Amino acid sequence: MSEPQLRASTKGDEPAVRRLLAEVLPGNPKADERIMRWQYHDNPYGDAMGWVWEDGGRIVGCYTAVPVPFLVGGEPTRGVVSVDAATADGYRGRGLFSAIIEESERVLRERGFSCAYFFPAALSMLPHRAHALGWPFRTYVLPLNTEWFAERLPVPPGAGRTLGSAMFRRPSGDADDVGATVPDDVGTLWEQLRPRLEFGIVKDETWWRWRYGEHPLRPYRFVTIREQGRLTALGAAVDRNALGGRVVYVLELLAVTRADARRAVGALVSSASDDVDAVAMLALPGTPQARAARGAGLRPVPRRLEANPVWLAVYDIRGEQAERLSGPWAATWGDMDHL
Repeated sequence: MSEPQLRASTKGDEPAVRRLLAEVLPGNPKADERIMRWQYHDNPYGDAMGWVWEDGGRIVGCYTAVPVPFLVGGEPTRGVVSVDAATADGYRGRGLFSAIIEESERVLRERGFSCAYFFPAALSMLPHRAHALGWPFRTYVLPLNTEWFAERLPVPPGAGRTLGSAMFRRPSGDADDVGATVPDDVGTLWEQLRPRLEFGIVKDETWWRWRYGEHPLRPYRFVTIREQGRLTALGAAVDRNALGGRVVYVLELLAVTRADARRAVGALVSSASDDVDAVAMLALPGTPQARAARGAGLRPVPRRLEANPVWLAVYDIRGEQAERLSGPWAATWGDMDHL
């Protein structure tokens, strides 16, 4: 085995990067050229920045940083979402990932970026050179199928059904509020909610149209709630086979009040197919998203049922901002790369 060389990636490397991602991370959506192009190059905040390890003409390691705008302590700052970190079999354990992170931090720091989101895979660890803070997400659920709920609990089925009926009340909502497009006035809703979200991605109209509306596969449904014509809640959801059943995942939920959040989830319930087992949402405890989830009638899954919770890591590109970046970060499942 020769000594691999680290360098910045180019567009010409992308077919080889897609092959590596398909090999190391089966199911990674960036194996689809359309999705890679959308995220890397159709990004309104600028082209993605990437690095690769090359050995004898073969790409054996990769890492990419996608620029997005952040709020830190309520102030705008330049950040990135870290995606597509992979090392080929036979090259792990040689410090390649730590070295690629070190080089990326150097370049991103020189270009004026402040911090990065990273979503470590289950049971994985960040490289030791990343100046990272981390928090585990909680999964919030609203069961629609009492049999599914009973199976998740270590109690007899009859008791599980009774408990589910006592713990959860289905919210009401109009299925006509669910559609396939991002509303034109999402920016006004964001401006109203922005003071509540001191730490996180700036989710204004530009973000929503790129992240959800322009996704090449268009997999999302959007729920809109209005009060006297004014947008008071907006959610993005997708259907997934997960949690041992068929789930409507709420990837994003902006809501002025708890009642607005409840109406939004009620509309998703009303529009759901008969085979859906639950509505679910991922959020960090103590954040506006977690409060919206609870207000909508979702409850946190018991910790014993989340043996390997998803984590948000926020790492400090400058290496000197631990207190400034301590949060609370208002991250959601929609911030992640794999959906």
